[in-house]
Amino acid sequence: MVFGNQSTGAETYAWEFTGGAPNRSTEENPVVIYEDEGNWSVLLTATNADGASEQLLKRAYIQVSGVTSLPDPEPAELLVYPNPSQGAITIRLAEPPTGAVQLRLIDLHGRQVRQQPVDYVAGKEIAWLLQGVPEGLYLLEVTGKEGRLGTAKVLFN
Repeated sequence: MVFGNQSTGAETYAWEFTGGAPNRSTEENPVVIYEDEGNWSVLLTATNADGASEQLLKRAYIQVSGVTSLPDPEPAELLVYPNPSQGAITIRLAEPPTGAVQLRLIDLHGRQVRQQPVDYVAGKEIAWLLQGVPEGLYLLEVTGKEGRLGTAKVLFN
């Protein structure tokens, strides 16, 4: 989770995140991961150049429930290159499916960023142009009528 600081005139920041990792930060806009279910509070202390500070406490601000994850992929289900990528990837499947496949790009929050149906031709690689994808780490999932054919991590820079 990315926290966006909205204080004005502050020069230093002291964040506290119960249940988060890290549980403290001095960054202006920190990134925190919550892995355990529960209701978690956030405290921000913002201090200006004169040493005056203000605190904002949000009790039970973060609510985590139903934590899920995708299973780790089997080795060599698919090959994705170049990785890292700047917007175009090539996908090679270890076991070619029959017919159409669905490509899905998922961010680390579990949100689908892109989706593309493809008519797969046996023995061919799949080229996918992904212009405008923000920098970061994503999960590529390939499914067919047989079910999930493979997943791979893809870094866009």
